[in-house]
Amino acid sequence: MPSMQEERNMTKFGKLEAHLLTRNYRHDIHPYRQWIDESEGVVTFPLYRFDGMLAGYQTYRPGAPKQHSNPKMARYFTRSHGRQLLWGTYLPLKDGPIWITESIFKSAAVHNAGGNSWALLGSTFSAGLRRQLAMLPYDFRVIGDNDAAGESLVKSFGKGFVAPDLDELQPHEVSHFIFSHSQ
Repeated sequence: MPSMQEERNMTKFGKLEAHLLTRNYRHDIHPYRQWIDESEGVVTFPLYRFDGMLAGYQTYRPGAPKQHSNPKMARYFTRSHGRQLLWGTYLPLKDGPIWITESIFKSAAVHNAGGNSWALLGSTFSAGLRRQLAMLPYDFRVIGDNDAAGESLVKSFGKGFVAPDLDELQPHEVSHFIFSHSQ
């Protein structure tokens, strides 16, 4: 059953779009790229290489189980043709660090709070991705989920912090976290 917020959003947007808004994924105000298929109940987020070429995608099926016998039918499915990609690399950057989070929705929460963010789509960096990031002229920091994997991510990266689920916080709370750790 939809929440009251989802019902209000459904008058302006489709069901999936309304759901994305409840996850604070504000594609109505940020230049996000996604394909929404209401009939199939799936949102597809394109993933790009650092040179701007489309190189993969992640699908999100809100009603699906996390695990499924057909991985493409699970809640999240990522295809990247052999290399690890980050979501959000096409977005314009502001001054300040780029926060790397574990998911698209957590990165969207950082954007809503006024920060830069790319999503790792997991909690581990491949060696190739680490090398690529080291070549870029940005100050990267990570925000790990408040669990063992998130703690390991922050420890392995060396710069960042562990936080509660950013996508469940208000923008001013996320802003406090990112700006208090930006020094």
